[in-house]
Amino acid sequence: MMPKSVFQKKRFKVDDDGHLWNVDDAGSEWEEYCLHVNSILPLERKIVGCLNDDGSLTDEHRRVMEALREYYKNNQIIPLARILSKIRMIPLPRILKLFPASTDAGAGKIAGVPSMRTQNQHW
Repeated sequence: MMPKSVFQKKRFKVDDDGHLWNVDDAGSEWEEYCLHVNSILPLERKIVGCLNDDGSLTDEHRRVMEALREYYKNNQIIPLARILSKIRMIPLPRILKLFPASTDAGAGKIAGVPSMRTQNQHW
């Protein structure tokens, strides 16, 4: 049975790592859920860093997530941070500061792409 995550009465079909099962289900409610989870995690386990003062994602976060979604939809795999850096011309250290938990666990989770560990189950 596929796990489900519920946030504010909205149900999300997720894999065992808590990533959305279907990238097309990503949206503002999923992003809000991920930011809520991020807000209650201890500092060393944060999936997102460098948020706006109000706790929302910055334009840089969105540029990285858009590149990740686009890459995933075209290649069915999550790119490494250095590939995202080249695609969007954002320095690698900046991407790692924006998403300290890695492109898979941080950007990938909020972008709504399946985790690297479970991508094989989709094929």
